[in-house]
Amino acid sequence: MERFNVNNYLFYSGKGNRPLGEQVLKILGEYLGTPLRFEYIDFGVWRDGCPNDKIPNYNNLESKHVIFFDSLFQKVAMLDFLQLAMAFRKQYGAKKLLAVIPFLLPRRCDHEEAEYQFEINYLSHYLEMMAFCGVTNMIVCTPHSEAIKRNCERLGIEFMPANMDFSRAIKTIVPGAEEISIYSPDEGSIPRAIAHAKNISNSQVIFDLKKRHKNNRAEIVSDNKLAQEIISKYSQELDYQSITYADSQDITGMNIVIIEDEMSSGETANKTAKKLRSLGAKSIYFAFTNPVCVNGWKYTLFDQSPFTRILAGDTIPRDESNRTGGKIIDVSVAEVLAMTIYRMLMEMEKS
Repeated sequence: MERFNVNNYLFYSGKGNRPLGEQVLKILGEYLGTPLRFEYIDFGVWRDGCPNDKIPNYNNLESKHVIFFDSLFQKVAMLDFLQLAMAFRKQYGAKKLLAVIPFLLPRRCDHEEAEYQFEINYLSHYLEMMAFCGVTNMIVCTPHSEAIKRNCERLGIEFMPANMDFSRAIKTIVPGAEEISIYSPDEGSIPRAIAHAKNISNSQVIFDLKKRHKNNRAEIVSDNKLAQEIISKYSQELDYQSITYADSQDITGMNIVIIEDEMSSGETANKTAKKLRSLGAKSIYFAFTNPVCVNGWKYTLFDQSPFTRILAGDTIPRDESNRTGGKIIDVSVAEVLAMTIYRMLMEMEKS
């Protein structure tokens, strides 16, 4: 900590979710013991639509470390990010560039299965463009899968996930002393469920198996043999024993918390919760980090609503058309992002 010199770092924000960035910077400044602010970017456009963004203090960039915050939930924002990243590193000579991206639009576009080879590998391609433009370090909030990490390792980008922790909020809203079952809808979500269960006393993990079809619709499938292999795998790898398969578990009277990386249409969550209710669940809580909120999501998610309460992160701002009049509790990702940035800055200081 004594070696850290904040004067070697410059903080910038794009246009995607600037209010969240301000919260993150305030908390990070408290960790570092000094107030922080975003440097000014003069965003502009020529009359013909050509971009005309400017970095007024470009003379200060040479040999500095840049922390660039932007939530990339729109395609145009992805292009703007690349342009500014290249300006920071290759035009103005910044030494390193830490990309802090609460939400990355092509987060789940790459499927390794042969049946999906007809799809363009948008995620790996975009990360390749990021590396070319000068990104050296990256933080993403609750990644959809390990694909971002694998691609960053391949490209020489130092990656660190900022995994959202809903455990404090869950302990607040679920009646005290009652047992809680953290539900994972598929294998990929099991580590996230276990991480939460370890922070909540009187809890366990139950999971289902889910298959996603080419039309992007998900289906819950039954496979006891595979389920037992999964239980053995995660019990050993994550040193956690209280994990069971939902198909063989008595759901009656349980307080169940579904934790997902995102909510898009709400269809899968709604169907899953209704299934768990039909099996006798006492209450269903749904928590997700990224509110993708595709058109019509409110009608789908709240259709004959099976949920007791819903918790949502703020990686993507929800405008008035996506507000719910109190049906959703907002839980900010600002603290976990600030802590992750702090850890990454300490690593950058060592290199």
